[in-house]
Amino acid sequence: MKEFPVPWWLFGTAGLMATTLTVGAAARLTRTGASMLYWKPHVWYSPETESEWHDEFDVYRDFCSRSQRTPMTLEDFKHNYKWESAHRILGQATAITFVVPLAYFMANNKIPTAAQVPLALVAALGATQLQFSLLIWTGLGMISPVSRAITVRGLMTPGVLKEMGEVRKLVVAMTGLAATTLFAGSLVAEIDGGREFQTFPKMGNRWIPHGLFEQKPWLRNFHDNVALVQFDHRLLALGTLALYLTVFMKARKVSIWTNLPEDAKRALTLALAAAGGQVFMGATMLVNEV
Repeated sequence: MKEFPVPWWLFGTAGLMATTLTVGAAARLTRTGASMLYWKPHVWYSPETESEWHDEFDVYRDFCSRSQRTPMTLEDFKHNYKWESAHRILGQATAITFVVPLAYFMANNKIPTAAQVPLALVAALGATQLQFSLLIWTGLGMISPVSRAITVRGLMTPGVLKEMGEVRKLVVAMTGLAATTLFAGSLVAEIDGGREFQTFPKMGNRWIPHGLFEQKPWLRNFHDNVALVQFDHRLLALGTLALYLTVFMKARKVSIWTNLPEDAKRALTLALAAAGGQVFMGATMLVNEV
């Protein structure tokens, strides 16, 4: 770790960012997005007395009375408020973890030129998933530079290179499908789609729910129809997991696996584990937490 402080800092920031995303998703499922209606830049802010809690709750009800779909008690509000507080603290910690070391490494010329543009994009962009990807990509690029990949490639036979090319194409498709699944998940969250069909793998008592295209014009169903939006997300999530498994099994072919660097083997294994874990977590939260 001492030999590669910058990559490990990037991986640590990415891990903290992933935690923030997870807590944010859980907070969204508990409908806590508006429980804290103003910004207080403290390390931790929470009402202390019962009177303060009632004041906060009154502000929330006045602000959200028109959009609130289900009644909320004071105890529900306290629970949601804590989720939102945790999410904000993690967000602040992630920003500090990225910005402070970045300033230090830049001041001491510790960041390679090739990594400066991606890190500048991380600082400028607001899309958290893209920031996360850039952090991981940049860190891996420092630990396993392109020159190393070229050396490994030169040791492979033409037949193995062809097989490796097929796996590479599947990895590109896998990445695109994962990104599409993320987008579909955001549509589910936007319309509170997880509050219906709280069963898995079936949706209610059916594999394919009724009313997938009941709204007119039909394109509206892909955004506003809870049944279709959630069905799309489920299919994409399971399809993504299936493609991850396909890529892993193809890469496990002896002629390919024996020629892969250990870093690549670990990356493929961790990617499959992450995809499986994401599907499991999503299904579990749908059934038990939403």
